[in-house]
Amino acid sequence: MASRPKRLKVNDDTVRQLLDTDDSGSSFSDFDDTDEDQTYNPIITSDSDEQSETSDTEHLQETILPVSNPGVQIWSNVTGNNQKQLVFNGFPGLKINISANATVWDCFNLFFTDDIIELIVIETNRNAEQFLSNNRISKSSRFTKWVPTDSKEIKLFSGLLIWMGLVEMPNLGNYWSTKHRYKNYVAQKTMSRNRFELLLRFWHFSDNKKAPEGDRIYKIRNIIDEIVNRFQNVMEPGEVLAVDETMVPFRGRLLFRQYIPGKAHKYGVKLFKLCGTNGYTQWRGELHQVMRHKLYCQTHHPSQKTLQKIFYDKIYLFI
Repeated sequence: MASRPKRLKVNDDTVRQLLDTDDSGSSFSDFDDTDEDQTYNPIITSDSDEQSETSDTEHLQETILPVSNPGVQIWSNVTGNNQKQLVFNGFPGLKINISANATVWDCFNLFFTDDIIELIVIETNRNAEQFLSNNRISKSSRFTKWVPTDSKEIKLFSGLLIWMGLVEMPNLGNYWSTKHRYKNYVAQKTMSRNRFELLLRFWHFSDNKKAPEGDRIYKIRNIIDEIVNRFQNVMEPGEVLAVDETMVPFRGRLLFRQYIPGKAHKYGVKLFKLCGTNGYTQWRGELHQVMRHKLYCQTHHPSQKTLQKIFYDKIYLFI
C-alpha cells in the first residue's frame, strides 16, 4: 500500500512570497478582472446639476400616473349597493336649556312630564269605570270605595313606587306595618294602604277597547311613545354609541318571558339598550337616523339584521 506524501510545512515567509508574486513572476496588480463592466463610465456632476436633476425627478413623480399592476389592489370610490362611508353630521349635547341650579326634581320632570301624568290619569279612571260597569260589585267589596284620581295623587303614587324600588320589604303590606322592624314615615304619610292598592289595581296607560291585534305591548304603548319622544328631545347622542342587552327580572306569566342561565336574573324580559359614551340611554331610534353613528355591540359591529331587530321588530330600549 502506497504511503501518502508528506505535507509541506508552510511558514510565514512562504505565504508572503505567494501573495506577492504568482507562478509566472508577474505582479498581483497586473491581474485582469474579467468580471469588470467595460461599459461603466461614471460621470462627475456638480452640485447645481444634482439640484436640477432632483427637481426634474419630483416633477415627474407628480405628473406621471402609476402603472396598473394586476397584483396590487387599488382602492377606489364606493359605487353601486355597497356600504358607503357615512359622515357624522349630528350636534351632540343637550337640546334644551337647563339651569345650573336645577334640582333632581327638575331633571325628573324633563322625562316624566305633565302630559304623561295626564295620560295616566285619564286611562286609570277609564279602566276603573270599565271594570265597575262590567262587573257585579258586592257592598263589602273594596272597589265600592273607588273615587276618580287626579294628577296630584298620581305623582304621589309614582313617587311611592320609586321609593319602594329602593327600599325593599318582604311584601307590600310591610310598608304600612307598625312593627318596629318595618315602621317608616314615608308610605303612611303619603297615602293609605287601601287607596294605594286600589290605584295599583286600576293603574292603566291605554284603552282596553282599542287594543290592536298582534301588538303584545299595547297596554304600555302610549306611555312608551311619550317617554321615547322626551328622551329624543332632551339630548342628541354623539357619534359613538353602544348596543347591549339587559334583563328585567320577571317570573310572572308572560308570553315573551325568557330564561337565560348565564344572566344574574335568569327569568325576565330581555331588552336592548342604545347608550352613549356619557351614559345617556336612547330609548329607541329609527334605522335611518342611527346608521349615521358608530355602533358597537360588545366586541363587534352589529349587522344589518341586528339593527332591524332592534329598531323595527318592537324591541324597545329602557334605562
